Amino acid sequence: MNHPHQAAQHYPPGRVASSCMLYGAVSMALALAMHLLGLFKQGDVILKQSLAALTPDFYTVVVSDSLLFLVAALFSFGIAFAVLDSPATWRRVVLGLTAFVVLLAMVPVCALWQIYFSPFFVGVAYFWAWFCTMMYASQHVMPCEYHEGGQGPGYRDQLVAAPEAMESKPEEVEEREVEGKVEREACSDQTQKGEAEDLELPDNHSDSKYKPKE
Repeated sequence: MNHPHQAAQHYPPGRVASSCMLYGAVSMALALAMHLLGLFKQGDVILKQSLAALTPDFYTVVVSDSLLFLVAALFSFGIAFAVLDSPATWRRVVLGLTAFVVLLAMVPVCALWQIYFSPFFVGVAYFWAWFCTMMYASQHVMPCEYHEGGQGPGYRDQLVAAPEAMESKPEEVEEREVEGKVEREACSDQTQKGEAEDLELPDNHSDSKYKPKE
């Protein structure tokens, strides 16, 4: 359950270059380890059987491991940089889904030319890079969020800065309260003085005007 004071918590500043290299490299290492262990072989067999209905001919070309590695590096480092350099969560989600659709579309497109493209190695590297950078960006204020569109601080900065602006200057709040109190006292003094003057006015002026001559 989210409480109102949680919106004012401090988010540390994030870094784009070092975080992109870190999460891209970790994702590549994970995908490469799974590939070397042979965890994708069963998936390749099932995918080839499914694509046999699309292209009954035998695959004359199979994408090499070195080329898969380059494609995986392009997708993982590319999506990591795109997510870290995008100022809103919905943009990061749209980028992730769009790149994932492009990755999946490469399988049937290559199959039309009897080229088998295995999406598992690239998909694992891509997904982990996207997921890790999404978690990192959600817990940090990225440089693109400081001045979104060049029109001032982003939404998260406003959430953090608004409570701090009220809490960091209690002297100004006290001065305003004192000034307001002084103004109220001055108004009350003027009101009391006006009432007192009304009470001190003589009442016999109107009577003496119409007093008969002796």
